Amino acid sequence: MKKRFLLILVALLWCFNANADYVDFEELNYSVNDLTNKGYKITFVNQNEDKQFYYTLEKDNDVVLCRVIVAAEKTYCYRP
Repeated sequence: MKKRFLLILVALLWCFNANADYVDFEELNYSVNDLTNKGYKITFVNQNEDKQFYYTLEKDNDVVLCRVIVAAEKTYCYRP
């Protein structure tokens, strides 16, 4: 009984494996201030323990993701 259960479990895991495609992001040379001045609205802000802020900005169905590293004074913005 245990062998059958194990066989069924392995078969299910093998059949239902998920394959994610690689998403290529377009890197932007803008800061969060530049984007808000262009009309983007900040819709979500998150901060982790390393003093890094993550911003999600939106304007007319266009989404931009920004990561701000406070210690290094760097900002990386991407459009998915």
